[in-house]
Amino acid sequence: MSFYKYPHDTQICKVKLESYGYTSEKMDVRWKRGFDSSKVTDNNSISLAQFIYAVSFEEEYREAIASGEYPGVIMTIALRRKLNYHLIQTFLPSALFVIVAWLSLFLPPESIPGRIAMAMTTLLTLAAMFGAVRQNTPRVSYVTALDIWMCACVVFVFLILLEYVIVLCLIHQRKQKSDMTEENGREAFVKKESEGQQQSEKICFNNIFSNGRIRRVIHTTDSNTMDMAGIEDRTTLQLSEDTQQQEPIKPKPRISTPAYVNVEIFSRYAIAIMFIVFNSIYWPLLLSEDDLQSYIDNNTVKTL
Repeated sequence: MSFYKYPHDTQICKVKLESYGYTSEKMDVRWKRGFDSSKVTDNNSISLAQFIYAVSFEEEYREAIASGEYPGVIMTIALRRKLNYHLIQTFLPSALFVIVAWLSLFLPPESIPGRIAMAMTTLLTLAAMFGAVRQNTPRVSYVTALDIWMCACVVFVFLILLEYVIVLCLIHQRKQKSDMTEENGREAFVKKESEGQQQSEKICFNNIFSNGRIRRVIHTTDSNTMDMAGIEDRTTLQLSEDTQQQEPIKPKPRISTPAYVNVEIFSRYAIAIMFIVFNSIYWPLLLSEDDLQSYIDNNTVKTL
């Protein structure tokens, strides 16, 4: 029995009926014909709750041993598990839990309790569901299709939690950088103010502007005399229009989008696309099966 595609696996069961006391020369074993006497038919009124089935009858069967060849017949039953039960009990709830965890990405990063509660609740629920499902599945040593689905759902919810941890780290780094920049700017401003005050104390401007010409106050070092006569300086300071014009307005620096916002937007699209791609690959592979009669014929050829 193979459970690789559980819960949509197909099992083959063969029932052999043969004679051990009479050889083919003395006895011939055949299936009873149907109403039209053309072929062997099964009972169509039989139905199974968890399986769909197909039956095949073989008559050309001989068992050759040392004492002779003995006749027999074979009934092959193909059982394919119905997916409805697990679709409602396992696949649909787990997919909804992943969607709920993905919706937490639309909450603001500052609402830490809300996002952590949504992601952690879905993760714990999926873990509990996975444990309950494993108790009702065949105990095999290899990975089944249901195991792949449940592990993938847990991984997607874990990626959402990991994304939020990365966002919180980026917000913390941005806050540290802004604090350091503000502190450095405050120190630079204080230093500039102190330097400007010292420079203003050292420089003394004695220039008096009058009618566009400069009159200088001349200090003499003679004995207690100071000539306050206005001596016109030969150089004339022309107040040109260029100096009166205001400085050009500098464009405002472009505010860049924070890194954590980019991570949030990217994660919303990336996780949704990955989950859609996973489903588009998982379900066709799980449901890609031949009809039961063809499956029986192929299995019979391989057995022969």
